[in-house]
Amino acid sequence: MSNSSNNEAKAFTKECVFLAFINLLKEKNYEDITLTEIAEKAGVSRNAIYRNFESKNLILKNYLNYISLNFINELNKKNISSYYDYILAVFTHLCSHSKIAKILVSANLSTLLYESFLLIKGSYKVDDSIKNYYESYRIGSLFFVYVTWLETGCRETPEELTDIMIKIMESKPVLPTNYNR
Repeated sequence: MSNSSNNEAKAFTKECVFLAFINLLKEKNYEDITLTEIAEKAGVSRNAIYRNFESKNLILKNYLNYISLNFINELNKKNISSYYDYILAVFTHLCSHSKIAKILVSANLSTLLYESFLLIKGSYKVDDSIKNYYESYRIGSLFFVYVTWLETGCRETPEELTDIMIKIMESKPVLPTNYNR
């Protein structure tokens, strides 16, 4: 088997495993799913699973990384000229993957989802000592608005979510209200 054919077979196996796992997550709790069950649903051997993945978390991480890296490649091909266009592109992408994200959030696997957000790094024209703060603000705000959108039923369109984000960023600070016991 040629190297190219081997890589194609490996990619196909991974895709089958991803889809099988996602389908199982729709039917069962995360904790109740076994790697053997994933292999059976994917139509691959247990050895194929263990050759490619050490755990269920690694399957999900790889899947989310795959989605994120494809998005980054797509984003780099677009002519993004404003922060609005960037946020709209992000929310359009995220909304197209809301089914898997809902499953992850409901299975208490938001951390894996958050880790995939970390792949979408930006480049800032600021002092290196504060770049991490910019990145934390950008990724954190997108992530938490997205999770809130998922938890509230995905009612808004990507355009409406973008408008909400812009409105929040442009609004005056709101001080916390007093907490009375």
